[in-house]
Amino acid sequence: MLKKFFLFYVLSLSFFNSNSQSIISGKIIENSDIGIPYADILLLDEQGNWTNDRTSSDENGYFKLSTNETGKFKISIISIGFEKYESDFFSLTLDKAIDFGTINLEQESFELNDVDVTAKRKIAYKREIDRTVIDLETDSSTSGASLLDVLERTPGVIVDRQSQSISMLGKSGVNVMINGKISYMPINALVQYLNGMNADNAKSIELITTPPANFDAEGNAGFINIELKKNPQEGYNGNLTLGNGFGDDRTIQNTSTNFNLNSNSIHMTFNYSLLNNLLPANAELNRSSYETDFPEDVKYTWNRDNHRQVHNLRYSFVYDFSEKTEAGFSITGYSNNYKTNAMSINEYSTRPNDIDFMNLTEDNYWKSFQIDSYISYKFNDEKKLSFDFNYLKYLNDQPINYLITSSGNSLSQRNLLSKKNSPFDIKAYMLDFEDKILKNVNFSAGLKFIKSDFTNENSLFEENQTVDFFTSTSVLDESVSAVYAQFDTKFNENITFKSGIRFENTQTLVTDQIGNALVDRNYGNFFPSIFLGYKLNDKNNLNLSFSKRINRPAFTDLAPFVLFFDLDSGIQGNTSLQPSFTDNFQIDYRFNSISISAQYAIENDVMGRFQPKFLENGFLILRPENLDSQKTVSAIINFPVYPVNWWDIRFFTTYSYSNLVHNSDQYTLDRNNSNIRFNINNDITLGKDYTLQIFGTYRSRQLFGAYDLLPAGMLNITFQKKTDNFIYTLNAVNILDSNYFRWDSDIPGINLESFGYIDFTPPQIKLNIAYNFGNQNLKSKKVKASDQTKRIQIQDD
Repeated sequence: MLKKFFLFYVLSLSFFNSNSQSIISGKIIENSDIGIPYADILLLDEQGNWTNDRTSSDENGYFKLSTNETGKFKISIISIGFEKYESDFFSLTLDKAIDFGTINLEQESFELNDVDVTAKRKIAYKREIDRTVIDLETDSSTSGASLLDVLERTPGVIVDRQSQSISMLGKSGVNVMINGKISYMPINALVQYLNGMNADNAKSIELITTPPANFDAEGNAGFINIELKKNPQEGYNGNLTLGNGFGDDRTIQNTSTNFNLNSNSIHMTFNYSLLNNLLPANAELNRSSYETDFPEDVKYTWNRDNHRQVHNLRYSFVYDFSEKTEAGFSITGYSNNYKTNAMSINEYSTRPNDIDFMNLTEDNYWKSFQIDSYISYKFNDEKKLSFDFNYLKYLNDQPINYLITSSGNSLSQRNLLSKKNSPFDIKAYMLDFEDKILKNVNFSAGLKFIKSDFTNENSLFEENQTVDFFTSTSVLDESVSAVYAQFDTKFNENITFKSGIRFENTQTLVTDQIGNALVDRNYGNFFPSIFLGYKLNDKNNLNLSFSKRINRPAFTDLAPFVLFFDLDSGIQGNTSLQPSFTDNFQIDYRFNSISISAQYAIENDVMGRFQPKFLENGFLILRPENLDSQKTVSAIINFPVYPVNWWDIRFFTTYSYSNLVHNSDQYTLDRNNSNIRFNINNDITLGKDYTLQIFGTYRSRQLFGAYDLLPAGMLNITFQKKTDNFIYTLNAVNILDSNYFRWDSDIPGINLESFGYIDFTPPQIKLNIAYNFGNQNLKSKKVKASDQTKRIQIQDD
């Protein structure tokens, strides 16, 4: 039966057009080896007259022109902003294939009002069959910025620096990849990792909201892939970047270096970056609780002097043993040393003359070491087998001292010490196979096994005495086994199709310090995906896609821990947290350079972070909770505007509508919300290699489980000067001081109201100097991607 199904499936993909036509193909690029999309390719006869055969290049610059003509002809290529290209004459006979390879178009330059302007019209936002690609190479504001800064202004992506999380299209289960490779870091550590990496070498960002079957099923929001620059030359190159910024009377410094070496068989890359962040933070939290017999209003304010130092080290090496065999590895080292001294003031309506002053001293150390290795063998140009092994060692140590002084009729003090230690190991083994089984049908399949071991030790001491209620040890043993198969084909010049099925089985066991099972689960699920692309004509493209996703509980969301706001409230884990499942439906349409994308998602057992719950002793905890279901409709529209030749405007608008439903023993939710996010990017060419960029973003109110996130926005200005080897960039960040994390809530079921804000991003001025050396057209060959998940989330206050 299975063989019959396989045969039927393959045969159903094999109907494609075939007739006696000649095919003319190639790729159109500019000087920086970037494909030029939507260029017009015309076929001219021997007298120079246009024939009826013509086409246009796709999003990556590739073209394929079919013709029944015979005789002598040449092609002409026209693209706005580039000089016209005409080939030499060539002969055409029936069933002949002519490949022009790469055709380099020269940019067209002209003079306007004594200001030298080089015309350049690159499509900054384009849709491929299974992802959206946002070009960054013409974005001057990436110089001196971090990869986290770049993500923060990416359409559809929300970076929450306060809760150390990243969400996309209203969903929080996001996996972040660099060059197609996922880090196993916890999301909180990954946020700081990206904040310490320089974005000067970033080429593009890919938003993969409905991932295909060869991607892990983990993450209900999909994947964000950051592609680094690469160019096709041998030799060496590198850069050195130094930056210094100021904000709220504090400094932030960044240093990074990059070195690439290419030879005939050796490809090596070295990256190092350092971030030294002294920017302060402040917050105010207000809550009104009527859970007890005595209603209480609490006001909690704090100010923090912070010092965060982040080191990132990345080395990769690839060796080509032969034309068929290559092997490589990459080593990533990361450390994050965060120290803070905070003073908070807690005021209570039930004790108007009694104020708690809490001094918090925290040392938070994060360290990780990851190695990714692979070997691949190509049987031929169409058949390939590869094996990968990944290993991650992660350490986290977080001691926090609390000194609480209560003023009133009598002065009293309490000393608390909270300790948390969270080491873990992850090993992953992958086997992948690719082959072309029919003329237009590609097949891929693979196996994957991931083994995770995790220990979370949490303890609380008061006056050197153990507080048993907040002291625990959790040990996790988890394995995920996966198998997938995927087909993709091109029925004809207009229709492309991809589909696949993935099966994942998960075994999770969490025990306490004496071996009692806190979590014991064994479950398996199928995850189908399907994509259909239809090219209506040279100006119109349509894509349809569907995928099913899972969002497993983060290890530290399962493990108990505590982080205090005051003596009556704090943050904890939740051992009863269940995985959530999401069905994603997406449609994408492009007309010339205008792109529209819409998605409908149904998520069950939504994992909401920091949801409120009162314990029997009246202690208020914020912890992750499963909420029954959420339906989300979202859409992104992108379109560029060119008022004059030296001014480019890019609009990105994201709209989402959500319905959240939940019923529990404490409260009931049935909430609806419409959210809109505007991004506008102005690029102004001033001439003499000077550029000016004005970037603004605004986000309206949105759902956050039982809470509402209030509107926020940001305005940045970038001024840049380029020379042969240097790039000087001056950034003004968040100049209106409007990028606050603000929320409010009213939950009648537990008689709780709250509102407040947290501010980690004061207005800043940054000066950045980058020096480039060596051959800047060098290609950096990357170690083969591994699609792994990063489920550990370390709570950081």
